[in-house]
Amino acid sequence: AISSTWGRDDPELGWVGRLGVLRPYRGRGLGEALLRHSFYMLQQRGYNRAALGVRAEKEAPVQLYQRAGMEIYQHFMHYRKMLQGDESVES
Repeated sequence: AISSTWGRDDPELGWVGRLGVLRPYRGRGLGEALLRHSFYMLQQRGYNRAALGVRAEKEAPVQLYQRAGMEIYQHFMHYRKMLQGDESVES
């Protein structure tokens, strides 16, 4: 688990940037223990809120975060386009 500050725009928000458990050790409660420890460490550093990002189609992590008391507060949409060799810039 790797946590940090969100940034100057919200100094009371701690960010759980990475949280992972190796596949052979999943399903043993380690992810939830790491997440709760991250919350504790962020709180000890003076943060009063914690957040993280997750791909919504990954059901297991979403359930983990909800079990730990987290709730969805924002959705993002990402756009992409395949670039072809003949793309041109018009002035």
